[in-house]
Amino acid sequence: MRILIVRVGNIGDVLMVTPFIRKLRELHPQGTIDFLTSPQAYPIVRHNIYVNHIFLYEKYQRFDRKIRRLFLKNRLKRNPYDLVFILELHPQYKEF
Repeated sequence: MRILIVRVGNIGDVLMVTPFIRKLRELHPQGTIDFLTSPQAYPIVRHNIYVNHIFLYEKYQRFDRKIRRLFLKNRLKRNPYDLVFILELHPQYKEF
C-alpha cells in the first residue's frame, strides 16, 4: 500500500502529525509512507523512521499558485497512491 501524507505547515504543525504517522506504520507495516512538507519543516520529518520518502513543496516566489499546483499534480500522477491524507485547511489542496 502506498500512502501520502500532505502537511506543508510550520515545524510545530508537522510535529503534531508524528503520532498519526506512527499509527499508519503500525496498520501498514509493509506499506510505503511518503510525506509532502515544507522546507522549514523538513528537519522534523527527515529522521522519522516511519517515513519512506519526503517531498518538499517549495513556494517559489516567481511562480504563482496555479503553477505550484500543477507541479504537485504532476508529481502525484507519477507516483500514484492508494491513500492520500491531506492535513491542510487551505483550499488549494482540496482538488487533490
